[in-house]
Amino acid sequence: QPTCPESPPGTEAQQEAEPVAWEVSAALAEAHAPACPETSPGKEAQQEAEPVASEVQAALAKAHAALTEALQRAENAEKARARAEEEATAERAKSEAARKAQQVANAKAAIAESALEDALKKLQEKEAWDEERKEVQKQRDAELEEQERKLGQHFHELFKAIDRNGDGFLSHTELKSYEASMDPAMRLKLGIGRW
Repeated sequence: QPTCPESPPGTEAQQEAEPVAWEVSAALAEAHAPACPETSPGKEAQQEAEPVASEVQAALAKAHAALTEALQRAENAEKARARAEEEATAERAKSEAARKAQQVANAKAAIAESALEDALKKLQEKEAWDEERKEVQKQRDAELEEQERKLGQHFHELFKAIDRNGDGFLSHTELKSYEASMDPAMRLKLGIGRW
């Protein structure tokens, strides 16, 4: 059948894309179009088309809502992915910073350990030197004590030899007598007679 000149444009593409929408559009166009001799317009077609149009509009609204929800979910998923990527990047940065800090700490610990070893070595050397010095001083003190003991013993023997009467005092007569009893070489050695 020939179509009316008032038919909506692009009906073939619409029919290929959405057959139900095309049927509804055609039915609505038929109902609202002025009467043509080739068509049979009427309220019956309009009444049949209106429920279908309502269903199609409701389906389109649902599809639009579902599409909007899907887009929102996709956007949320993209945001979550971006956030997770940022967190992973931050975590990698923290891990790298922690690794570098550990390396620095290890280096400082090695330096401190080396310094401690050097200090302990110097302390051991100082202690060994102090011990050696104490040993030398002890030996020197022992030698001096031995010399002092020998000198004291010699002086005591000399005093006893001069003090003939044993009163603990040396008189001029006792000294002159001791001097006379000594040979000239011993007198010179002791410095007697120089005054």
